[in-house]
Amino acid sequence: MEQSFGINIRQNAKQFFVITSRGCPFSCRFCMNAASLDKTVRYSSVKRVIAHVKDLVENYGMNVLTIYDDQLLYDKKRAKELFRQLAQFNLRIDCPNGLTVAFYR
Repeated sequence: MEQSFGINIRQNAKQFFVITSRGCPFSCRFCMNAASLDKTVRYSSVKRVIAHVKDLVENYGMNVLTIYDDQLLYDKKRAKELFRQLAQFNLRIDCPNGLTVAFYR
């Protein structure tokens, strides 16, 4: 069935989830966060995220990293550094919240 839908499921996947930021500067009409008066985006440092990922890889054998982060690309410099450092782990990285390049200039 997987082939019918073009799904490439990794056998023996050890998947873990991370959230690297909180908050949102936008006021999208469809989003529950639009009602929040606080439009501050707060990030975990790249160093802290990489240390967490390293721990998951070394101690739990993680091979799939899922990032639930609506503002992953909002800070371009941080996003580039994060992905550069994540490359060393050779992980499949999923972003089910989606990625937008609307503000990625």
